[in-house]
Amino acid sequence: MPTIDCIKNDFAEAIINHCEEKSCKLKLVDLDNYVILKGEKVCEKKCITCKICDCLLFIVDTDVLIGLVELKSKNPNASEIEEQLTNGLEIASSILEKCCIEHEYVNFDFYLIVLAKSWPHAIELRKIKNTKVGFKGKKYDIIPKKCGLSFTELISRLK
Repeated sequence: MPTIDCIKNDFAEAIINHCEEKSCKLKLVDLDNYVILKGEKVCEKKCITCKICDCLLFIVDTDVLIGLVELKSKNPNASEIEEQLTNGLEIASSILEKCCIEHEYVNFDFYLIVLAKSWPHAIELRKIKNTKVGFKGKKYDIIPKKCGLSFTELISRLK
């Protein structure tokens, strides 16, 4: 079963159409083969209680891109965001381990994103920018941006 179909099948009740919360959203333009899961619903499905990011975005092309997205309409808190994205990374990885046929895809690129309406506290923004999330021997940057960016625009700026 293809990866996206496996994720859709296993997490049907967690699928959402948009990565949006309280007027903060990540635009999903120019994307074809993808699925978005609501973080809290994934935790419920796995029967675990944890703080997790709002959206888990899986995009399958020649590689697999995973966007772990936390949406903030109020003041972002760096340590809370780090915990939510770390938990999202662990859960997304476990989903991929189950749904990707071994060696089906060569690359898995994780993007840890936090979108906020505004960044009123420069100290919190600096903390987030300086935070690296460690997972399976790799370090991932947290990408803080303003609400309303598109995923493709955001990752194209990183390459």
